[in-house]
Amino acid sequence: MAFLFIAIEGDVRHRLDEVATGCGFHPWGEVQLFPDTKSIISQLEMSHTLIAISNGGWTVVFSYHLTSLVFEHLFFAEILMKQFNARVIAALGDDTSCRYGFRIHASTGVRAVLVEKKVEQNIGEPIPGEPPVNEDYNEEDVLAVLKLLGIDFDNCFELDNPSALLWFGIGESAAQEMETTSVRIDFEIIRHFGKRGPENPSSANEQKLDSLLESVRMQSQTASKPQNKRPWWRLW
Repeated sequence: MAFLFIAIEGDVRHRLDEVATGCGFHPWGEVQLFPDTKSIISQLEMSHTLIAISNGGWTVVFSYHLTSLVFEHLFFAEILMKQFNARVIAALGDDTSCRYGFRIHASTGVRAVLVEKKVEQNIGEPIPGEPPVNEDYNEEDVLAVLKLLGIDFDNCFELDNPSALLWFGIGESAAQEMETTSVRIDFEIIRHFGKRGPENPSSANEQKLDSLLESVRMQSQTASKPQNKRPWWRLW
């Protein structure tokens, strides 16, 4: 099994565009709302879509670009938590890399677990009933934690679950340029369209950073919808 997604407390499907912009992406068009999941199943295989599904009082969001960003960078989860005034969860289970974990962001603090052959992270107050965190931690333990919070991933794609869809854009050539630059800051943070992120680059890098930010803006405005690619809602 493999999964990577975020969840925001409450039904915020209609605000999916705010989820995108909060993480530095450029929405295309309007948020499309659906009474069930059958209308969005085929879209799970599109690379530049955000898919949101109501589940157990949460809005579960799938999109590899955005969900990996929120999982790896606490900064963006904090943005979403404050923006929606709600708890935000990022969950990961990947049998290929043997990486398993979750991050729960709330106004009271952060609970975070990450195991990759050994315990890499275990901070915050454990949730009552939470499985023990050790080197044998796996995706079932992550899903058990989510169930304690009301999210039943196994039933997420039941046909009667309300859903939503939003297309988004990002300048791919600018992102590739970011991967080769010497500026010491993740390109996901730099493409936050003008926001510096949690780390401030040194003054020597300011001019280069501003130039790259402008490049990202230009690319996001001219990007066209991508072709069908491998499913981004899962890790393979």
